[in-house]
Amino acid sequence: MATDTRAPLGATALFRAVGLMADGPVSWGNPVRSGRPGVYVVELPAPLAAAPIEVIRVGKWVERVPSLRLDGHRPTTKELAARLSSFRLPDQTVLYVGMTTLSIGGRVAAFYRTALGDRRPHAGGHWLKTLGVLERAKVGGAETDAPEEYEDALLTAFADAVPEATRARLG
Repeated sequence: MATDTRAPLGATALFRAVGLMADGPVSWGNPVRSGRPGVYVVELPAPLAAAPIEVIRVGKWVERVPSLRLDGHRPTTKELAARLSSFRLPDQTVLYVGMTTLSIGGRVAAFYRTALGDRRPHAGGHWLKTLGVLERAKVGGAETDAPEEYEDALLTAFADAVPEATRARLG
């Protein structure tokens, strides 16, 4: 049986795979300089074998959001951290794919500003803020007038590049 040895599809290659030209990347926390609609990707410089979940951050999230539910009940910090860890793809660098119909720069800035647990201005990636390595992450974007379609295409290209053995571990 052949071993699946595909290299991780990083942000630049992911954009290229769907026919977009990437702008950036910039280090997490730095502005993305685009005022147009488009898609963006958050990635690490290299794959990590284990999910770098910061349990203290998870605990503060659980504490801050009394309505938070996992499988219908209020999770403990340990339960939520374990669930977050279970979604980690150890051979991949991409952490998040997002889109906006407004401004990529504005959307990413809102992402940076949103405190873990707050609904606004950008609640889409709360779990990302539980990572202890976020300061090593990069954010790249690509302008497009069809952000929804390209977000779908990026997610499909990413999923197609994940080795079968990794997909099987997700259950």
